[in-house]
Amino acid sequence: MLFKSDGTLESTFNGGFAVTPYLTSGSGAVLFDQCNAVGVQSDGKVVSAGYTSEAGSNRIMVTRHTTAGALDGTFAGGGKIAIDASLNVGADSVGQALIILGNDKILLAGYAGGTLNHAQFLLMRLNADGSPDSGFGSSGIVRTPIGGVTDIANAIALQPDGRIVLAGSAVAADGRADFALARYDSSGTLDTTTFNSPHGFVMTPIGPGEDIAYAVNVMPWGRILAAGAARISTSASGTDIALAAYNANGTLDKYFGNNGKVMAQLTMAADEVIQALVTDVSHQHFWAVGAGVPSTDRDFMVLEFGLPDTIFRNGFEAPVP
Repeated sequence: MLFKSDGTLESTFNGGFAVTPYLTSGSGAVLFDQCNAVGVQSDGKVVSAGYTSEAGSNRIMVTRHTTAGALDGTFAGGGKIAIDASLNVGADSVGQALIILGNDKILLAGYAGGTLNHAQFLLMRLNADGSPDSGFGSSGIVRTPIGGVTDIANAIALQPDGRIVLAGSAVAADGRADFALARYDSSGTLDTTTFNSPHGFVMTPIGPGEDIAYAVNVMPWGRILAAGAARISTSASGTDIALAAYNANGTLDKYFGNNGKVMAQLTMAADEVIQALVTDVSHQHFWAVGAGVPSTDRDFMVLEFGLPDTIFRNGFEAPVP
């Protein structure tokens, strides 16, 4: 969907929105397409990514629309492509986040599935026309095992020096999910020298239960901030907001929260989660958006972190009833 600055739909973009199925009803299978991320290239063309599912197998789906909202025929696949980046034939591969680079190349983050429902962090780079970038990883694809069981990248950020940070979760053999971050150089090589050497990735437990990062932000001086949700116990289903701050070398930033971590219940909601982060131009404050689920409904939640702010009432705005 495309909106004007006043929040109304932009009619010149196909009436304000475009609906693009990858598969057709004639394929004879259960069809499911979902868009998880969007970006805009320098010429105004809109790139989106997510996944398409046929007969239970998910593949990454990438589309490009013109400024008028039509599928762009100059993009690979006539405007829409499905990519199987899985570890094994028939396993899932899903796009969760994307960044458009200055040269209009496309960085995608997500996960690549394998046997026994295992998965690895997935990082891909496509050329501006949607073709695989052969100069990145292996034919444009990089897979990284983090915890060894189920590793899912939900967010991506680009450092000023061109290095790439992925954030999500990793499940180790003990069955626990923790915040997980990995960093790569601009060619897709895991940064095993300067980021939590010799690994290139880090796992961080936040609470007593399952911890998942859904957003990541990089400050110009190198601090990396990840945010999401932490389950309040190993048995209860409720979650609190969760954040972790890292130094440029992957160690926790002890000056943030409680030795680098924050886990907090802001409302009486049974579930609270942060889905996205953004910082201001001075990088003195950052804002988070997400949701709180008091019972059967779901409320929008906005939070501000940084210096005290009277407008945001001690750092967060209560959900709108």
